[in-house]
Amino acid sequence: MGSFIRSVFESLPRADQRRWAKVYLQGLIEVTGKKSIRRIASRLLGEGTETATQSLQQFINQSPWDWAPVRTRLAEVAQNMMTPHYTAVREAVIPKNGRHSVGVSRQFIPAEERTINCQVGIGLIQTGGWAAVPIDWRLHLQDEWIKDARRRERARIPDTVRASSRAQLVLDMVDDATAHGITLGPVVADLKQLDDMAALIAGLDDRGQDYLVEVGPDFSVVPGIHGSPSPALAGAPGQRPAARTTTVQQHLLPRGPHAPIRTAEHRRNYVLSSLIRLPTASSAGAVPHRILAEWPAAHHRARRIWLTNLAQRDVRKLMELAGAYTHGAKAFRYLRENYGMQDFEGRSFVGWHHHMTLVSAAYAYDSLGVAHPDSPTESVSA
Repeated sequence: MGSFIRSVFESLPRADQRRWAKVYLQGLIEVTGKKSIRRIASRLLGEGTETATQSLQQFINQSPWDWAPVRTRLAEVAQNMMTPHYTAVREAVIPKNGRHSVGVSRQFIPAEERTINCQVGIGLIQTGGWAAVPIDWRLHLQDEWIKDARRRERARIPDTVRASSRAQLVLDMVDDATAHGITLGPVVADLKQLDDMAALIAGLDDRGQDYLVEVGPDFSVVPGIHGSPSPALAGAPGQRPAARTTTVQQHLLPRGPHAPIRTAEHRRNYVLSSLIRLPTASSAGAVPHRILAEWPAAHHRARRIWLTNLAQRDVRKLMELAGAYTHGAKAFRYLRENYGMQDFEGRSFVGWHHHMTLVSAAYAYDSLGVAHPDSPTESVSA
């Protein structure tokens, strides 16, 4: 573990910070049950370690070390050890009691079909054929956190953090990864519940970023492919008629404009595919798009609908990519159940990001096979 810590946390300026990073990371891996700071200190440093507990608490919640270069280095390590196939985007819903932990608010969570008191984080998970590594995180802050100066100060939210939609947070992470030379592959996401899904798609298109994203049946599209510009309306030079929009569901009924493809993995399912364009696409040279619907043969509605700008890629390959997206879900389950993603006890913005960075590092250490399963446990001294 020592060489892993030296590599991933080389940006930490002080030796004691790297030492506490090792303590916390090892605790996330070895401590069973709730991975609180006190339990980590007790497990690794022995009984009567009140001073050590306070030092570990300070390292997570108050220390000013920058998490961004650590995450970049983690992505580089993952990229060197596996061939990235795609990058998943997933939401982490973290239930909380009270209202003082940074970002906590009562929010309706579609996956839960109820309103809960929680934090909502968004993660980028770089995925290869045999591993999945979280490489970046954003915490979605509601207006009640952004606009309340007193709450901002108490939670140590930096002045540079402003109101951002979840779509913009995803785009910010894509920009950061690209700026540091990280290969993302196609971005795959099932954030169909976003109010600003169209903004996310437009932003990915503007960046030339390949993607496959799940959309809802009411998502608006324009049938057909990109063609020559429509003639100008009489009396309105330079203007064109409004595109005839429809919803994905309406466009695909009954059974879509093209013959369905039966998938080998789901012999009772079909995939309906059609080239479309987006209502916001105004030029003949805009990127073509394809919609794909997973359609159970015995049903009248699509089960899942995907939109991609990889319009020329084989439909079966695209559906394999959609199926592989479940790796991201498994990674989130492991992060929650085995690596303490939901166990952060602090209240600060800095502490949340420090915790999520170390959770990612702990998961990567195991996921990438850095630790040999038969290697002895290393001792840690404070």
